[in-house]
Amino acid sequence: MAFTTTSKYVQLSPYLVMEYMYASPPNPEDYFVNVGSPTVGYNRLVNGILKDSDGQVSNDVQIFNLDENASITQNTSNNSVVQTNLTTFVTLNPNLIVPYNDFKSELTDTANLPISFSSNLNVVYDSVRYHILAGYNLDNLDGLILNVKYPDVDGSYVTFSQIKLSKGNSQQYTLNPNPLTIGANIYDKYFEVKIPSLSDMINKYNAASPSNKPLTLAAKTSKSGRGFLAAQPLRVNAYSITDTSVVSGYETYGTQLLAALSLEPTDPFNNIGAYISPADTGDFFEYFGTDDGGFIEDFILFQNSIGNSYYIENRIEVLEQVGAAWLETSNFTSIQTSAYDVPNLFRPIVRYSNVATSFSLRYTMTLINSKDQTRIMRVATYTSTDPGKYGSTITPLQLSVLPQQQKIYNKLAGKTDISVPFNQMSPREITKFANVFVDRNLVNTSLTNLDVNGTNITERSNSSAPSISYGIGKAYIRVSPFDNYYKFSFFRKGPDGTTQEIDLSSSGTYNMVFINNMDKKVYAPSIADANIAKPSKGELAFKVDESISSQILQFTNRKFYITNKPPDPDGDNTDTRGISKVNKTKSLLAKRAVSLRDSSRNIILASKKDSNTSRAVNTAKIGGNSFSTLYWGNWLKDDEQIPVQAKVEADVKVLPTSPVFKAPPNKPGKSSWQVSGIQSGNLGTSGNGKVSKGGSNSSQQKLSQAQLKSAISSDVQGKVATGWSTPEIISYFLDPSSTGYKLYVGITKELFIQAVQGIFGSGDMSLVFAYGNTGAGRTTGGSASSNGGTANQSGSDNGSSLPNPKDVIIDPDPGGRS
Repeated sequence: MAFTTTSKYVQLSPYLVMEYMYASPPNPEDYFVNVGSPTVGYNRLVNGILKDSDGQVSNDVQIFNLDENASITQNTSNNSVVQTNLTTFVTLNPNLIVPYNDFKSELTDTANLPISFSSNLNVVYDSVRYHILAGYNLDNLDGLILNVKYPDVDGSYVTFSQIKLSKGNSQQYTLNPNPLTIGANIYDKYFEVKIPSLSDMINKYNAASPSNKPLTLAAKTSKSGRGFLAAQPLRVNAYSITDTSVVSGYETYGTQLLAALSLEPTDPFNNIGAYISPADTGDFFEYFGTDDGGFIEDFILFQNSIGNSYYIENRIEVLEQVGAAWLETSNFTSIQTSAYDVPNLFRPIVRYSNVATSFSLRYTMTLINSKDQTRIMRVATYTSTDPGKYGSTITPLQLSVLPQQQKIYNKLAGKTDISVPFNQMSPREITKFANVFVDRNLVNTSLTNLDVNGTNITERSNSSAPSISYGIGKAYIRVSPFDNYYKFSFFRKGPDGTTQEIDLSSSGTYNMVFINNMDKKVYAPSIADANIAKPSKGELAFKVDESISSQILQFTNRKFYITNKPPDPDGDNTDTRGISKVNKTKSLLAKRAVSLRDSSRNIILASKKDSNTSRAVNTAKIGGNSFSTLYWGNWLKDDEQIPVQAKVEADVKVLPTSPVFKAPPNKPGKSSWQVSGIQSGNLGTSGNGKVSKGGSNSSQQKLSQAQLKSAISSDVQGKVATGWSTPEIISYFLDPSSTGYKLYVGITKELFIQAVQGIFGSGDMSLVFAYGNTGAGRTTGGSASSNGGTANQSGSDNGSSLPNPKDVIIDPDPGGRS
């Protein structure tokens, strides 16, 4: 017969887990004491051997059932021991010639053990299961002693179970058909005892009249005769048997305390449940943990706020009925640490759908407190008689009339006269949306830190911090393994040089996109809260929660993108929360975009649940034509340093937006002119299509400064790749007698320095700074230098000497400020 219980699990040791099963409606386990089939009676043993802290005999009470009840409760003298001192126990085996309680006069003898009941009491039972690790048979121990004690109103404790588990196979364990799994450990056998429910005894004692109170089970089993304390925890102790000896013919066990704990007399989690059922929105199942019939989220948030650390382990087993047998064909286990307020989705595959008559889904929801490893387990099942619906192949639709195969031949159609009255023609307006951000070279952005305080997100106010703007690809963000918040302000330079805000309010939806190691996109939607970011003023804010950031930290691609998707003319774009395609009946999900407890992954899943698209949530192949890129930048781990750039404080005008990066070994880097691109214009060419050559008096068309820098950068990069040394490259371009100086008409040292930034390292740049100068202790120079000399002096180097390379300042900010 199946009884209804709720279970709480406590790990007493790595090889021992106790499951306390509270009796619960509607079908608790109960037995009568006098008349019934079966009946369960009681023995009451008074221990006169133990002494209290004052040295006085304690006369503690120990309760166990009659020997003939062993098959029902297993809580009889056959398995029981009596405590003789703090660490010693002696067997109560009734099969000995003289049982120990008859041998010791300080113990109640066998004839006086049974409790007499004047009325046929009905007793409700809790069950205690002791689960043993698979493959472990207590080989290194002589056994275990486990007791459960209830608090008496006089302050003492009454022992209601004190059993011995033996090593090896001498104990009658029960093999578990559904082994208990905790982490990587499997517990496949257990020993179970049944004890009277403490809460039921207290309730019946309190409900009895004063004249009937002494007749209740609580009064007859308590030491005081006045029952037990309400709302006080019961005690559980576990001892390991370290040695066994025979004293006066009786086995005596020396023990060591293994674990001690307290448990509530009633299940404090009786409102917790599990749910699994077919979904209304598709051919799949929804499953989740429940609290008082609703989602379990509020319960977990409250418990975690008071110092606990709860999470859920979900396990679904697929059982198929083939003939009279139930076969487990698959099981699925997942760990859930967030999104406790939305259903989880599961679609089973019935392996034997062609022969199975039915199948069942058994959902086990385990609520785990990682603080003390306690577990609350609930089981829900669903049985279906339509296994074909969830077979390995989808059953095709059967048409009443089979379609006919058509053959189409190419032929010239005859002339057809079609006349349409002109006055019936009416124009039809067709609206098509196109991506709006094309010229990204004009877009700049600035970053603003966001502070999270409780459930509020605010912009950090720091008037002393300068506002820094970053060009395309210049910004760096940091990604931590936790929730991350970012805010961007976008603007561009107008024709008159002024800064103009970009109105982003009517351009569709925005996402912050990262590229994973499978070349797929991972999205974080924008936070559509005008109090945090105003798209009409070019402001966008994003939340990258820990479920996504933990993945991003494993990516090798270190770029992030801010993308825009134009409005869908056929979709529902009236949602004011910035989530497209949210079903109107579930528009409440849109509010979760700014929630501190919802993940971006769950928001995207919810928003696309009813979308008429089959694209996988959160991922899509790179190159989708439906998105445009507004901006891209770089990301770093929170413990990584930002790449440095060099600042030169001198008369030479070096653009501050050109970061200096070290090129990797055997591979020349790119200069800032190659990274950022050059302005529009045509290179000067000769009649044969080659770049023009000539000295300062050349009549051929000359390159603009930007084109000249780009050409020099590419030439330097090629020479580095072919093994030229830095002095050879410098001399080639800056020595007036060299080929390079004559080839690049108009070259100056200032322009050369700007062209090679990002290709040369700091040591190479020092050689460039020193070339042709006599100041700061340098010996080479020219007539245009401040101290005279003509060797290696370029003709246009007519200023004062450049500073010493040691004066170069390394800028910790690589952002490319504009």
